[in-house]
Amino acid sequence: YHRCSICAIGPATAEAVLRRGLPVTLQPEEAVAESLLPAFIALDGTLKGPRILLPRGAKAREFLPDALREHGADVLEVIVYDTVPAQVSEKEVEALLAFAPEVIAFTSSSTVENFCAILREERLAKLKDIAEFASIGPITSKTARALGVRIDIEAPQHDVPSLVQALVEHFRKQ
Repeated sequence: YHRCSICAIGPATAEAVLRRGLPVTLQPEEAVAESLLPAFIALDGTLKGPRILLPRGAKAREFLPDALREHGADVLEVIVYDTVPAQVSEKEVEALLAFAPEVIAFTSSSTVENFCAILREERLAKLKDIAEFASIGPITSKTARALGVRIDIEAPQHDVPSLVQALVEHFRKQ
């Protein structure tokens, strides 16, 4: 008999696991892949030997599986979803620009990438002049900056409730 431990990267994932009647053994303090490696090591002191099933998205970064393998873990990656851009009409893009948002909030790197691809540089430049940009966390912020989008607001805990709270606090100050 082998005991299986379940790790959840953040509180929303942990909640979904718990709703299905499964215990969460491990959740890192910060909801980023870089926090999982030391959390895994702290679990039993070593990664030599454990088999780790890593369900993930097709566009997930390679940091975690690579780092786990470097520390001796046997990792099986299973792609369980893919993020694809929505098909957006010219009319919908024009409606977005006419809406003139004060803030645009990104919840993942793929949302930044897809948003920039849909708007293209000229339209994105118009939004940069009128809107502020918010990010769910440092990985998403890094992607935004690499695509030329400044981040004015960043959630401290890298989840949607924290992003909402950061937005509320930002607008309270204004």
